[in-house]
Amino acid sequence: MSPPVDSLPRVCFPMDERTTARHEQPSRQAVLSRLMVAAVILLPAFKCLLTLPVDDPDVWWHLRAGQWIVEHRGLPTTDSFSAGGSGRPWVAYSWTAELLLYGLYSALGLRGLLVFTAAVSSALVASFHGLLRRVRPPGSLDLILALVATLGLLPVLTPRPWLFTIWFFILELDLLLTAGRTGDRRLLWWLVPLFVLWANVHIQFVLGLVVLAMAAIEPLVARLLPVRRIDPEWRPVPFTFMLVLGVACVAATLVNPYHGRLYLVAAQLMGQSELWNLIQELVAMPFRSPSNWVVLAAALAAAFALGWRRRFRPLVVMLFLLGAYLSFRSQRDVWLVLLVSLAILADTAAVIRPRAVARRVGWTVPVAAVLVVVLAGSFLATQARLEKKVEEKFPVGAVRFLAAHRYPGPLFNRFSWGGYLIFFLPEYPVSIDGRTMVHGQKRLIRHFHTLRGKPEWKKDPELAAARLVVVPSRGPLAGLLQLAPRFRPVYQDRVATVFCASDRPDS
Repeated sequence: MSPPVDSLPRVCFPMDERTTARHEQPSRQAVLSRLMVAAVILLPAFKCLLTLPVDDPDVWWHLRAGQWIVEHRGLPTTDSFSAGGSGRPWVAYSWTAELLLYGLYSALGLRGLLVFTAAVSSALVASFHGLLRRVRPPGSLDLILALVATLGLLPVLTPRPWLFTIWFFILELDLLLTAGRTGDRRLLWWLVPLFVLWANVHIQFVLGLVVLAMAAIEPLVARLLPVRRIDPEWRPVPFTFMLVLGVACVAATLVNPYHGRLYLVAAQLMGQSELWNLIQELVAMPFRSPSNWVVLAAALAAAFALGWRRRFRPLVVMLFLLGAYLSFRSQRDVWLVLLVSLAILADTAAVIRPRAVARRVGWTVPVAAVLVVVLAGSFLATQARLEKKVEEKFPVGAVRFLAAHRYPGPLFNRFSWGGYLIFFLPEYPVSIDGRTMVHGQKRLIRHFHTLRGKPEWKKDPELAAARLVVVPSRGPLAGLLQLAPRFRPVYQDRVATVFCASDRPDS
């Protein structure tokens, strides 16, 4: 007769190595996943530390605007920085971002520009990765696509308020896609506070309203398409709800110091089509850098994916067409077609091989990323390196010379140096700068023709009235002025040459 089971001695066997591996594997995978996500999110920060993006020509007038707001405790309504635009209406539509930029610059110097760029860039990449995870592509495709997005975005990751537009577009797209996938329309009410902030940060909030309008008419567009072409998992939000939401979001954009005037500025900027071939950020992609080819490859892959699936959300197709038009017209907007294309690829992969549960990556990763960015931007980039970067592109020596000698104006300056002169040489109103809505197309086109030494350069009234000229030493206009009897060079280095009118006494 066998003894009872309970009376048998208990023997403890060591855990098998394979059992241990099974218990440790999920934890190791989670740690590895977090590390990979952190690496992708921090890639823009590392890029900032390597390339030091403190040589953006427009950041300086943004800093000057922030400084003016702090000094006057109000917002400007007319231009006081330039001679050509003096007294003309001017709307500081990025006043919130300008205050942030100026605050960081005041506290950290040039390092503050790095901290701003790295932190916002990392935040928008983290948000895009979150969007991809909610689409639920298979494997580690969300990380791969987030990495591709980072590589394609590198040219636009500069200390500009437009970083907020990219970030807020990602948040808007995430809300629209999630609501269409889950049917939870309550999520869309988050767009109202988003547009309040967006309208106070950057003028391209208008683009966000266009996207919202597309989402509103999506159910109407779907009725015009065969049922077999519509994504069966799409849960349309009623048009009436989207109409009410759209009105609320438009009203939210009016919660800004300038109210409806922002729409007039947006219309003015969109109407300056003749500048698209003159200003570098507005020209089409030159395909001279790997980032341009990344954008093209993503767009072509997305177009193939849409054609292969044959079932889609109308909003996705409308966004892709809008992105293709804007992004291939102007390299400033390359992010739009890139992000939409990668979202399409993630969704297509999820349809091919769906996953039931998306991986969870806690808030610790983006929070840690921002902290690391701030520390790295503050300590790894020396002030000497940053100043050298600025000296390679801007007339630092010429500004020091003019500050010391105080030659009388008026001043004629290069377009891309206008912002730098506004900030570091405020006693000299510039002839022109990057605020195209202040100066208008006609003056800007004439200015570029003069800089290039075209035959009518002598007829430029601003150059004729100038008694002080600051232009690139190796530019065509500098060579022409060397031969002009009215001007004589008083300062020259490898970046800039300062000319003074010869009909005034020396200082």
